[in-house]
Amino acid sequence: MCELTVDYYNGNARYRLERMYFYDDAFKQVGSLKKIYDLRKEDVEKFNQRDLWDDYYAALYDCFALFKSNWTQNVRPLRGQEPKPAAAS
Repeated sequence: MCELTVDYYNGNARYRLERMYFYDDAFKQVGSLKKIYDLRKEDVEKFNQRDLWDDYYAALYDCFALFKSNWTQNVRPLRGQEPKPAAAS
């Protein structure tokens, strides 16, 4: 059963990663994600599924690093600069 389920999970992971790459331009700078996006279906069937899983994991890890970097720089306010709560009336 392991051989059947690994194809399912790998396919699902690849689908999600490809959508991230295709629909969000910010992820186009992630090289490991581009590598996944550029794989052809017939190439995927030739690869060792464990190696593919490792590649998918690396791409997702890199995407999280980009997200964290963006969050830290652009979203989360700097310490001491948080907005003050409005005074109660």
